[in-house]
Amino acid sequence: MRLRAEHLAKHLQGELLPVYLVAGDEPLQQDEALDALRAAARDQGFDERHRFSADTGIDWNALRNEAQSLSLFGGRRILEVVLGEKRPDKAGSQTLRDLLDPPSPDTLLLIRCSKLDRRKDWNSAWVKAVEGSGAVLEIWPVEGKQLQHWLRDRLAGRGLAIDDDALELLIQRSEGNLLAAAQEVDKLALLTEDGRVSADTVQQAVGDPSRYTPFDLTDATGRGDAERALRILRTLRAEGVEAPVVLWALGRDI
Repeated sequence: MRLRAEHLAKHLQGELLPVYLVAGDEPLQQDEALDALRAAARDQGFDERHRFSADTGIDWNALRNEAQSLSLFGGRRILEVVLGEKRPDKAGSQTLRDLLDPPSPDTLLLIRCSKLDRRKDWNSAWVKAVEGSGAVLEIWPVEGKQLQHWLRDRLAGRGLAIDDDALELLIQRSEGNLLAAAQEVDKLALLTEDGRVSADTVQQAVGDPSRYTPFDLTDATGRGDAERALRILRTLRAEGVEAPVVLWALGRDI
């Protein structure tokens, strides 16, 4: 099955599926989705957790052996596979399919990877096996109106209400970076006394976490985003980036 991020909390109130694939390029939402899955798994008796990461190279035989071995404490366990940008090779794909044919009721398989390619990944045997036995949760970027709703909901979860102009300032300061925005919400929760966040509150409490390179400037100019381009240029100048470096980057794109 395919599962939407906004439906995950309700889904986790029931019995867990044997496998979940959390795919996308937004790290904060991926982290929080996986944290919610792990918490639900602990509540349902999955006390052990074994992690296999592509960063250090996944030993697919070790994963298979771990899945087939008895739990150390005789209970249920989580096998977590972190793929990142990589994808399983032929042996890895076969291992994942074997683990799900049939899935063990005492093993929960959590897989994390980057955004799924519509043609290549969705047509792969291992993704089809996951979709058939469990759930595929795709994480999409939060932008525009969705970002406004996301921030309002996150602030409300901390007991805060925010003015419209303060919300726009917070979005501008966080540059659409959800991790940075979440950190600023946590900071505002500590510094706001009356539960109402104004533009002055944001101005005083929230720093500008943006760190730019000259290539961010050329991206903005290429899109015709004058406001962002000027903000990046001011930041580069404040950070001491020399003008010839900026001119080189602009000239290169031109």
